[in-house]
Amino acid sequence: MILNQEEIILLVMYLYQYYRKIEARHQLSQVVRIALIVLEGKAALYYLREQLAEVLRSVNVEVIDVTDNKQFQLLLSENIDVDLCISTKKIDLPAEVPCIVLSGNIGLIEEVTIKKQLSATMEANKQKKFAYIKEKYLHEELFLTSYDYEQKYQAIEVLSQYCIDKNYVPASFTEKLYNREQLFSTAIPTGIALPHPIKNVANKSGILFCILKKPCTWDAHKVSLITIPMIEELDGTEAPLINDFLSLIASNKSYVEKISECGTYNQCIELLQTIYNNND
Repeated sequence: MILNQEEIILLVMYLYQYYRKIEARHQLSQVVRIALIVLEGKAALYYLREQLAEVLRSVNVEVIDVTDNKQFQLLLSENIDVDLCISTKKIDLPAEVPCIVLSGNIGLIEEVTIKKQLSATMEANKQKKFAYIKEKYLHEELFLTSYDYEQKYQAIEVLSQYCIDKNYVPASFTEKLYNREQLFSTAIPTGIALPHPIKNVANKSGILFCILKKPCTWDAHKVSLITIPMIEELDGTEAPLINDFLSLIASNKSYVEKISECGTYNQCIELLQTIYNNND
């Protein structure tokens, strides 16, 4: 089979997006948004930033600098979403935003306080993100067990039709999965297949999980778990979130095996949350 230029580009994008993450130990992005409020001016801000650099070195952070009252009022009036505030003066912020007040230099006590709050914030963000994924994508009607297929196209046909019947995707979904599968196999050596269309076409979002009674031959691999992501893409932010979530699962054979042993929806959700929370 000879691929045209567009198909080659799509193949390269797929390889980059999936196997780069699967061959390495994948980490979900957990960005902590910090408002750094130093009303004494930019010189004091730069000094504090220099001290914070080492403390924040191992954490994925986005820092919003606030150096005067106008910027501070703008921060409040626009309800800018931040996870943590670090300030040189005591200020009034919404109760849900923790604030650490630094009187001067960052010593050992201040460093421990900041790191402890960062850790708590990252854990809280992880819980919120999984809760969002569960509510929007992990629906009980999309959790299937004890299915049996001899080969991949049989599985794609039956499972895609199930999603069509549930009105998650349009009637053309089966054909779109076939077209994507012909470009490159969606089976992963860890024992999972992730059939998906080239472009998101879902009527509503969800991820189908199908646990097989016995492994199915999927090109060069045997798979015991099939997942089909269906993403109602509105603003471009959903696909990376779900790709990361599924890549985390697919990257570890033991995760796939444990999920394949789940007998109920609640068991699967509990396991997925444990996997997600333990991803450092």
